[in-house]
Amino acid sequence: PEILTGQLKSFKALKTTLKGDYENLKEAWETTMTYIAENGLQTDENGPMLEAYINNPMEQPNPADWMTEIYIALK
Repeated sequence: PEILTGQLKSFKALKTTLKGDYENLKEAWETTMTYIAENGLQTDENGPMLEAYINNPMEQPNPADWMTEIYIALK
């Protein structure tokens, strides 16, 4: 089938970095959303929300070394 690719336009974002097991991603997202609310920031509902996996678990077998970045678009 067809493969669609695209370009992500630049956007203003809040970045959260999680160092540790992916099992903690839910908590990282919740903490990020709480931070946004408590600091009077507004998310851009039409903007991207991304997770970027910085290293490869196959090369970093210890979950304590895993790095994930969360980007949430802001208005």
